[in-house]
Amino acid sequence: MQSFATLFAVGVYAAAVIILVVGLLGQLRSRRIHAAASAILATGAATAISVIAVITASHSPSQTAPGAIFYSVLLASTLVLLGSMWRQRAATMTLLDAAAVPAAWTSAVLTLASMPLYWSTSAGLWQSLSFSAGLMIVMHIARESDAAKRYQRPAGIVFAQMLVLTAVVQFAIATLHGVARSSIGFAAGVAFVAGLTMLAVSLNRMRSESEERRIVGHVSAFGEQVQPEYSPPSAECPDPQRWSMYDSMTAEVEVLDFLYSLVRTVKPRLIVETGTFTGVSTLRMAEALRDNNDGKIITVEYDPKVYAAAQERFTASGLARYIDCRNGSSLEMIVDGTIDLLFSDSDPKIRGDEVRKFLPQMSSNSVVLMHDAATVYPHVRESALRLEREGLISMVLLPTPRGLVVGQKKIQIT
Repeated sequence: MQSFATLFAVGVYAAAVIILVVGLLGQLRSRRIHAAASAILATGAATAISVIAVITASHSPSQTAPGAIFYSVLLASTLVLLGSMWRQRAATMTLLDAAAVPAAWTSAVLTLASMPLYWSTSAGLWQSLSFSAGLMIVMHIARESDAAKRYQRPAGIVFAQMLVLTAVVQFAIATLHGVARSSIGFAAGVAFVAGLTMLAVSLNRMRSESEERRIVGHVSAFGEQVQPEYSPPSAECPDPQRWSMYDSMTAEVEVLDFLYSLVRTVKPRLIVETGTFTGVSTLRMAEALRDNNDGKIITVEYDPKVYAAAQERFTASGLARYIDCRNGSSLEMIVDGTIDLLFSDSDPKIRGDEVRKFLPQMSSNSVVLMHDAATVYPHVRESALRLEREGLISMVLLPTPRGLVVGQKKIQIT
């Protein structure tokens, strides 16, 4: 019986490693992260640590092997991946987040598969509840992983939650069966402390770094990924999930397509854009200028770090000759000539002031665009309505998820 339990533990160990590694590599491929070598190295290191931990630290290998080996795999993988942070900090931390979902699944499966090792009449109910808790953790981590990608949350925050939650469940199992002082209890305790530490670091980074810079860092490391629009439903747009986005601050993908078509249609010679950000909207309009074989776009970004990333992207795009990218305030920027198209997409609180500033340089044929004018974003919408009430522009509010004002300068009739 003892040999059967030991063989069963070895089988559970093999299944855990397979689930963890296959799930991790699947996450890597879906996120376009090329780190198979790191995953293989982590597994090799984890195997060595696991064998040593089970042989030297456990008095009952058949009972403690599954949990101990899982956490050895997890902690060894963490150490190996964190070791490469010296070269690619953001990429490594996002790699850890990618590992969170398969790791949570592995923990749940280990809880289920190890039931015969721990089973007794008194412990059966608790074991079943532990497995149910593991499944709930999987669902929670999957939702958090999706939210972290959609809202560009700080790297490491999902992995930290997984460490804390699974450590609590595994430690509870070990305590119920009197093995909390063995290798599984020790490993779960270390994982719990590591998770809390990582969570504190991630939340501190979230408070200290602007959302713009977090998104720019994510894009620089992994590029854009099309995903469902994040905006909440509104009266004018009750089904925002029908639209797509790259991130929570760049205009919706469909609005970017609209910008391209508009520039191709009206063929402006001078476009002014406020709020360069990642430069996606700038490049879409520049593509239209290239296809028009005429025109220039002046775009301005206030944040110097965001500006530098956009400038680098423009240089590599092959469209730099159509783009004049500036670092500074849109309200202080000097533009010469008649503006044929204005796309206001900077700080929502100053977009009305931007239109007032540039309107004297626009003709009645010029087009004014103001993004983020949905009812759920009142600053821009109220500014646009105020401009119309004052007789400065005539406008149409397009019912996109974040809202888009399309307007023109009103002709003053005397």
